[in-house]
Amino acid sequence: MKITDNDNIQKLLNQVEGSLHRKIKAHHDFEFLSSAVSTRNHEKISSSTLKRLWGYDSRQHQPYHNTLSILCRFLGYKDWDDFVSHEDGKSPTSFSYSAGALFSHELEVGDQLWISWKPNRMCNLFYKGNNQFIVLDAINSKLNPGDTFNCMLFSEGIPLYLDNFVRNDQDPITFVVGYSGGLTSIRLIKSKGKRHEPHPHIL
Repeated sequence: MKITDNDNIQKLLNQVEGSLHRKIKAHHDFEFLSSAVSTRNHEKISSSTLKRLWGYDSRQHQPYHNTLSILCRFLGYKDWDDFVSHEDGKSPTSFSYSAGALFSHELEVGDQLWISWKPNRMCNLFYKGNNQFIVLDAINSKLNPGDTFNCMLFSEGIPLYLDNFVRNDQDPITFVVGYSGGLTSIRLIKSKGKRHEPHPHIL
């Protein structure tokens, strides 16, 4: 069944962006959201479907009930009907993430991540806060110590999208890690109160 309730559809899209603290407006944003939905509630929604829903694809489109329900469950509702019935607009549940996924808002300043991907690539990241990371160590990787970027989601089996990636004084770009096969492991090292940024170096 297709849904024509455009006001509530827009309300849903706004809540999705609000939950991610991020506007969905570019190609890599739709890839990110597709990955986040898969990670959070183990359901598939393609980036092309999301582009049509957000109007990135200008062709006229009315979404199906099931498509909207997937995004509603991403926010914690049971389905589209449950979302519409909540007049306060607040998500009724909290989320539990899988062991193979980590959202940056779960981190504290000073935490470090070791990530790896095929073939034999590894990287040590320092969390600076506000979704920003700096590369400390890199092994067999195109990433260099001192590179900085923004990232909200780390998930095993999913490529890592690095927003506002900056090297030296170059202009920010979007950089993709583990494009084929995604990350193979994520290891969190808690800061234990250490919030000062170590000097980047190659192991």
